[in-house]
Amino acid sequence: MGSTLKAIKPEVKIIAVEPEGCPALHASLRADKPMQVECETICDGVAVPYITDEMFPLLRDLVDDCVLVSESSVGDMVRRLALGNKMVVEPSGALAVAAAVQADGHSRNCRVAIVTGGSIDPEKLIRLLQA
Repeated sequence: MGSTLKAIKPEVKIIAVEPEGCPALHASLRADKPMQVECETICDGVAVPYITDEMFPLLRDLVDDCVLVSESSVGDMVRRLALGNKMVVEPSGALAVAAAVQADGHSRNCRVAIVTGGSIDPEKLIRLLQA
């Protein structure tokens, strides 16, 4: 999706989002090489503790920045989307919205967040809703 957006409109900024508990891309971009990190997150859909040698150059060239979102912010967003918007979203799917909400006021008006994935364990959803 990001490659297509950049091809159509090169000035579009692609901001990757990762949970603080598994920041493999963030660490790789900062080190300018593929990195492996410790991975402990409620965002199982993006719980990948490493960036491969093949993917790193592609991601480095595509992504303009990578922001981290706290585990608590992700949980809060799952709850907010469920209760406020009637959307059941797994934590990985709530990452982009959580990042958009935590952005500064000026850039927040210019952001698009893609909400994906409703494959959340019912017990995990209950815990997040009760938090």
